[in-house]
Amino acid sequence: MKEIYGNLWEAPCDLRVITTNGDVNRAGAAVMGRGCARQATERVAGIEFHFGKLLSRYGNRVMRLSGPRTGTRCRPALASFPVKHHWHEEADPVLIRRSARQLVALADKFGYRDVLIPRPGCGNGGLSWEDVEPVLAEVLDDRFTVVTFPPKGAKWRVVRETQESFRTGDIRETVLAEGLSEKKAQARAGRENRVARASGALAVHRIEPE
Repeated sequence: MKEIYGNLWEAPCDLRVITTNGDVNRAGAAVMGRGCARQATERVAGIEFHFGKLLSRYGNRVMRLSGPRTGTRCRPALASFPVKHHWHEEADPVLIRRSARQLVALADKFGYRDVLIPRPGCGNGGLSWEDVEPVLAEVLDDRFTVVTFPPKGAKWRVVRETQESFRTGDIRETVLAEGLSEKKAQARAGRENRVARASGALAVHRIEPE
């Protein structure tokens, strides 16, 4: 398991995970009123109703919420990660451990190699990272990256990732700029990614705190 500072919705990955609970309201929508779950509803239209159907059918477990075989599409794919049984409760460490194991099984099944997950149960869940980190570390391997926001006022760098070898998948990282505000770093990375796409270059540009 790796850890980074960054934004769950901007860091590169092939599967993005949101923390969830098991409640469905009278309208048939999953309760996604806080944190990254609420952010998902602002980014993927109707996902709360799609997720509500899945919860009603399969229960409170890790599931793909978007992808080639689901009714809601987005890239990268999106998955649930239950941390609470009900929205008003505190997060449950036992449930988090179970969800971590289910997430590994999901990654194995669909071949995900770069899975991004927030600190589960921390924040609205009421748990501390010091308590949650050992639970995840026992289960998640290096395909999984836990992302959290950096300290306020942090300086950022822009990093270019290029694939060194198609055979091994080795990635080379090059720092393009340092000492930037988050806004300026995002703008620079966006420009670099547009240039790379236009030229057909096999490069991805991301930002990270120094």
